[in-house]
Amino acid sequence: MWTGIRFFAGDEIKYCTQFDSETEAGVIVPQSFGETFAVDRAILLGGQALAKGYAKSRHNGLPYFWKEQDDDFEDKMEALIGGILGASKIRFAVNMGDRVEFTDRGATVIDTVVPIFGRSL
Repeated sequence: MWTGIRFFAGDEIKYCTQFDSETEAGVIVPQSFGETFAVDRAILLGGQALAKGYAKSRHNGLPYFWKEQDDDFEDKMEALIGGILGASKIRFAVNMGDRVEFTDRGATVIDTVVPIFGRSL
């Protein structure tokens, strides 16, 4: 089962035209691709693309914990599994002299024309 990002003939591909704007433009995948070719989208993440932080739990001093407790007058056992962490996309504020510009150098998108396997060329 295919779980990637794929565009077929006649589909619209959305993209941003400028690095400092979320305004989208679109382009149509050519009908000449037919059922033989498609456009696959890959998201390439660099070393500075994602930051992940962990905190200590009050239960054991670690980011992940397991806690058990009797409940219902000691008739049933409850278990709690938890984690204290977070993840975020990294952006850097770079001083450009006359302004501060937020950069996003950790990720890029690559669209590639690929043959659809199982279909005759």
